Amino acid sequence: MDVPAEISAAAEPVIPLLPAYCEALKSLYEACLVAQVTLRDPVTRIVYAGTILNPAPREFAFQHEYLTGSDDPEAVLAVIRADLPEPEAEHVLNVFAPDSAAVRALYEARGYQYAWTMPLMYRPLQEADGHPTYAHPEFLVRPMASMADLEEADMLEDLSPTPRRMLEDPRFQGYVVERGDRIVAKGWLVLTPLGIGHICQIYTEPGSRRQGCAEVLMQALHLEACRQKMRGIVILPSKLVRQHKIGEKYGYREQLPITVMIPEIPDASD
Repeated sequence: MDVPAEISAAAEPVIPLLPAYCEALKSLYEACLVAQVTLRDPVTRIVYAGTILNPAPREFAFQHEYLTGSDDPEAVLAVIRADLPEPEAEHVLNVFAPDSAAVRALYEARGYQYAWTMPLMYRPLQEADGHPTYAHPEFLVRPMASMADLEEADMLEDLSPTPRRMLEDPRFQGYVVERGDRIVAKGWLVLTPLGIGHICQIYTEPGSRRQGCAEVLMQALHLEACRQKMRGIVILPSKLVRQHKIGEKYGYREQLPITVMIPEIPDASD
């Protein structure tokens, strides 16, 4: 099998991770009919099919979300103002930049409120990923091959059903882990034309956690990424993954902070 040579994290440019992540989101959201994603410079636009609840620092519902790696807030805000259906429409802005504190200051000076910061994580694929060595006596990992697999995997979480088109579209590579005759874990690899894949929708049932199940699943997804000629993998870890440093366990490193900003509501007393 032709496996890409190892690529060091230091040699991988930072900003191309954002286009790869946006490409993956576009493929995933549109396949699931969750949102319409428009890729453009300097701002990528996401318009959700329904309303999304923003939990903090203030609670509100929104349909428009924006992603940018630009260091020019005036250019970014000009695009957002022109795009919003009305000037005061609620929205969320995600700024991908190394200096989160500087981003916060720039946008707070322009009427935005800081929400939180989360990391985009990256892992270069290595030659060893094409020759997995870990096996588990109880867990069998295999590609997701049928609607029956898809439906059983969906039952692990209380989420909307995964559409059949993800099984048929070569951009999506799904895997499941079986324990006996049951599916106990699932995960997806989203391929991008930029050579950087995105792993998402990873889930392991509580009774199979911390027993090696996730390891066989991640190993299979990394192997599939090698087969598909990806150079590396980008992930957006959940709060739980960050708390337990699960990404680091599988070789991922924080590569690019995402500073989340929301419109500030003027004080009624002003």
